[in-house]
Amino acid sequence: MNKIYLIGDSTCHTNTKETYPQHGWGQVFSAFIDKSYEVINLAENGRSSKSFLEEGLFKVCEENIEENDILFIQFGHNDEKDDEKRHTDPFTTYQQYLLYYINVARKVNAIPVLLSSIYRRHFDENGLIKERCHLDYPEAMRQLALKENVIYIDMCELTKQFLINLGDEASKELFMNFKAGIYENYPEGKEDNTHLRFKGAQEICKILVDQIKDIKEINKILKK
Repeated sequence: MNKIYLIGDSTCHTNTKETYPQHGWGQVFSAFIDKSYEVINLAENGRSSKSFLEEGLFKVCEENIEENDILFIQFGHNDEKDDEKRHTDPFTTYQQYLLYYINVARKVNAIPVLLSSIYRRHFDENGLIKERCHLDYPEAMRQLALKENVIYIDMCELTKQFLINLGDEASKELFMNFKAGIYENYPEGKEDNTHLRFKGAQEICKILVDQIKDIKEINKILKK
């Protein structure tokens, strides 16, 4: 059985009942995937392209990935952070870490796929979404994909447009943004516009799947 590896941060991570209703898109992705593929979600909270590798979180994939497996790579949220453990520069170290993951996949004839970070739900007082929420990281990823001839799906722009179409209020239903008294784990409510609930994770997967359908190198992974 071929495998699909997911590496990334908390927006992709598989959550437990302790953090319910938070869901990463990676934990529902298998619902869209053909049964001949196994989805292995290695994404971890708070990791950047740098810290994911340097903490050894990539070893499972690196030691087991095989020909015709697929590696989805989505980092950027935490590469923006200022701390030395996670920070990368978009056009130098960020690209270098991404290239490491790409080369590991290509060494065994697996297929790397770059995904830019999903957009944060950041609307201003006029109901307009704020621009460049991930700074230069999506552009740096795009340029690297072009240079290295890697499949690139611009989830940043796609999810931005999706949020614009939904609007400020309706988009709250996708995120960990809710009032007090709804969820046992968060009795005081929460106002988190980065992390997803189940509905948000599903919608992100639908956006991704719609893109995969048109990519002949990888569309065989989708449920028939």
